[in-house]
Amino acid sequence: MISLVNPHLRPPHHADLTAAAEEISRLRWALRQVITLVDDAPTLTDQQLQDRLLTLASHAR
Repeated sequence: MISLVNPHLRPPHHADLTAAAEEISRLRWALRQVITLVDDAPTLTDQQLQDRLLTLASHAR
């Protein structure tokens, strides 16, 4: 059976799902940044580590 779908009629939860997907994407990016920072931390000076942490924190807001 074939049914026609009106692309202008979206389910009421479409916006919620879109927002959740965007949040998941943002959190995955942040997690990748934290993992990279952990890998790099032994070779960074205290100042470099602090700068990277501050940059990461500012992007998290």
